[in-house]
Amino acid sequence: MRPDFLCGLAMSAVLAACSATSATAPSTHELHYSGTVSAPAAGGALKYKISGAWKLTDKNELISGVDTTFIIDAKVYGYPGTVTIVMKTNCVAIVGSEAWAEQTVVSSTDPQFAPVGGFSVVRLSATGGLSRGGGGPRDVWYPAGNICTDKPATLPLFDLAGGVVVFP
Repeated sequence: MRPDFLCGLAMSAVLAACSATSATAPSTHELHYSGTVSAPAAGGALKYKISGAWKLTDKNELISGVDTTFIIDAKVYGYPGTVTIVMKTNCVAIVGSEAWAEQTVVSSTDPQFAPVGGFSVVRLSATGGLSRGGGGPRDVWYPAGNICTDKPATLPLFDLAGGVVVFP
């Protein structure tokens, strides 16, 4: 991850915290998630780690969010390396212990694999005591419609090994 990107995120957070006042600031809370996905594919599995934090109003409306995907093993799709992708969360939808979001790629260690400006989606769940999630390029996972409005239950969920989804 680029140091200038991290510094920019940190400075934005400091400025936002310093400028907020209790009289005008809405009540906020956060959704956090992380874990490693092993998504079955013909001839193997795609392995990637996802993580993110979304700052929300008390009505679960998005204030800000940052999501990261680290591709651990994509050999099953002919990609030999690893990739780190950082995304800005554009929109979220939360219903009970299910969540959907769309993101825009702001940083990628391999722009041919994940181009800056590209869109992705994620679906999360913490039902039945299991943390599950998954996501990928919007054009592959949910090319038509708005994931934050539609909240498609058909998007696949996978166990988040070593991870957790914490709802507000």
